[in-house]
Amino acid sequence: MGLTSALHIGRSALHYAQAALQVTGNNMANAATPGFTRQTAVATPLRGERLNAFSFTGGGVMLSSIQRHVDEAVNTRIRSALGDEQRGLTRQSLLSQIESIQNELTGSDLSSALTRFFNAWSELANNPGDLSVRTLVIEEGVSLAERLRDVRGEYTQVRTQIDRDAAQQVARADEILTESASLNLSIAQAEQGQGTASSLRDQRDRLIDELAGLMDVSVVQQPSGTVDLFVGSTPLLLGSTSRGVTLRTTITDDGPQILIETRADGSDLRIASGSLGALLTARSDVVDGVISDIDRLASSLIFEVNRIHSQGQSGKGFVSVEGTYRVVDPTAALNSTAAGLPFTIVNGSVEIHLTHTATNERTSYRIDIDLDGIGSDMTLNDLVNAINSTIGAPNITAAVTPDGRLSLTAADGFSLTFSDDTAGVLAGLGVNTYFAGEDASDIEVNPILVGDPSYLAVGAGHVQGSNGTALGIAELKTRGLDSLDGRTLIQLWTSSVESLGVRARTAIGQAASSRLVRESLEAQRAAVSGVSLDEEAVNLLNFQRQYEASARYISAVDELMQVLISII
Repeated sequence: MGLTSALHIGRSALHYAQAALQVTGNNMANAATPGFTRQTAVATPLRGERLNAFSFTGGGVMLSSIQRHVDEAVNTRIRSALGDEQRGLTRQSLLSQIESIQNELTGSDLSSALTRFFNAWSELANNPGDLSVRTLVIEEGVSLAERLRDVRGEYTQVRTQIDRDAAQQVARADEILTESASLNLSIAQAEQGQGTASSLRDQRDRLIDELAGLMDVSVVQQPSGTVDLFVGSTPLLLGSTSRGVTLRTTITDDGPQILIETRADGSDLRIASGSLGALLTARSDVVDGVISDIDRLASSLIFEVNRIHSQGQSGKGFVSVEGTYRVVDPTAALNSTAAGLPFTIVNGSVEIHLTHTATNERTSYRIDIDLDGIGSDMTLNDLVNAINSTIGAPNITAAVTPDGRLSLTAADGFSLTFSDDTAGVLAGLGVNTYFAGEDASDIEVNPILVGDPSYLAVGAGHVQGSNGTALGIAELKTRGLDSLDGRTLIQLWTSSVESLGVRARTAIGQAASSRLVRESLEAQRAAVSGVSLDEEAVNLLNFQRQYEASARYISAVDELMQVLISII
């Protein structure tokens, strides 16, 4: 070994110490940078020379690599925890919004509106001749209908907001995939199978973590340094090619539905975790569910009240009356889907009464509603013909309006009333009804009653001063209905509210537990990948002394060479 070899040893030590100082300084500079991964300069001794048969001398030191401290297993678990936490937080937020819309136990909630409505009918049953109480019944009905429409409208706004948020998050996910594809290409070109482009990998990891907060993505490492990303078995990113994601809206009988699919070939993505998974699940299971609940409540309320009201009498008969529900096909059986009626009409009969206004003489006619499924079932046209043939002209004129509604007109000097409807045909067609509309989106009090409360049916059986209809409707407050599995209308709504409350409390607990899991895993990652300034300060002093010692060593070798040259 000569002095020249000694100089090479000193030079290698200087190069390594300088590189190690740069790595340490970079660690300290990025100690607070989100997503930064700690690096260390890895040294390898160089091969030396043989001095004699028994001895070797060293050849210095070489910087073999700059190691990036990453635990991929922990990273995978953190991404799963991020998805779970974002799913819990998003679900908690949505459920809280819906609870605030319901606003139960405040006195201005839907349960209170239902109670006030039925209480008004109960008061009317006690005072059937009081016009002011009739007006109160109409006003409470209007208030209840407005509350139902408002709640459903706010539910619909939540669903619209979900769709808007989902579209924004899908757009961001698509951007992340595009950026990750570009980083994959840059990493492959920079590393070329050797070394680690730490900064580029840190950027990519941050993007993947962000994507994991949106959807349950899995990562597959490739030997080239690139990664492939999947949702389930569907690839989103392959090397430097992003297959993209997009949101598609479809219109169904239940309203607009959203699907998330790959931009490349339209493959459906089954996203269960992350904020996107929470939005999709909450939309279908929660928001669509509460909309269905309030529509069911409104539909049941409309039909049950109308079924009783349509058979009652107000003391003032109709000169003419028109159904509020349109039959799509007047030649289709009344109980068929082709008829398009919102409420089911069954086999039975209905009583139509003609009263001579001058003599108060009443004539009753029974109209059979043939819907037994044997032979030809009754259509709207058949019903019109049956009324005209049974009662006969000119006492009454039954017709189908141009838009498919039943129209009944009494002859001059006569008025119409109804009773004993075992088929539900009056409620089904909207004749002499209290409510109009089909569900919570369009429920309203029949405009005829709003315009003239004297048409409000209070009595039954054509008994003067009777309260049978008012009493029957008031009893709906506490009467279990077969169509609601034995529950009352108020119980139906209360059970929906309670179910939502349980879900909200569960979501709060899940969000809290997911946060704890994520924080624990991030602490584990920080132990591996995080920067300790104390440790880096010690390293800095160590490498500084190494650099100084290497420089002093080179200076000593240089002095020896100068002495040797001067001797020669």
